[in-house]
Amino acid sequence: MNPAYWNLVAERSADYTAACLAPDADLTAGLPVLLAHAEEFGLARTVHIAQMCLLVIVDPDARPHTRTPEGTVDLDKLVPPTADALTVIDGAATLSRAFQLSPAEAMTAVEQQIAATDRARAAVQAVLDAAPHGIPGRRAALDALWALHDDPRAVCLVLALTAAAMRAVLPVPA
Repeated sequence: MNPAYWNLVAERSADYTAACLAPDADLTAGLPVLLAHAEEFGLARTVHIAQMCLLVIVDPDARPHTRTPEGTVDLDKLVPPTADALTVIDGAATLSRAFQLSPAEAMTAVEQQIAATDRARAAVQAVLDAAPHGIPGRRAALDALWALHDDPRAVCLVLALTAAAMRAVLPVPA
């Protein structure tokens, strides 16, 4: 990808963040930004917006009590796994519909959704683990997220987890 693409990702990441952190916003508030990116580059590349938000917002702004003893952000402390059923999966289902995935594609079976959740959580945690490692970390983060490119459910879950993580580290204006 060329520098112009990454500048666009940075711009859309800022727009996505602003939408997600607006008063009364839910986990899908940044959907228009994601849809624009998906229309232009495909659903799988929306994870680049997630990566930017995780590396530029979530990692630097996470509080000490949300970090591991090694200093990396612990996703389970920001978005506990128990929250997935009520918030993140619901947000991912909304994203799936918005990206025009059929219900069969979005949730063909509970086992597939659970597997997608596990894959997405692992990928987001890998991005957070890579954050302190500069350019090599950014490459590792890209690899972790790109591994999900063939699973639209997991991509939508990454986006929902990213929104939830941003809301956990930044104050939402009243």
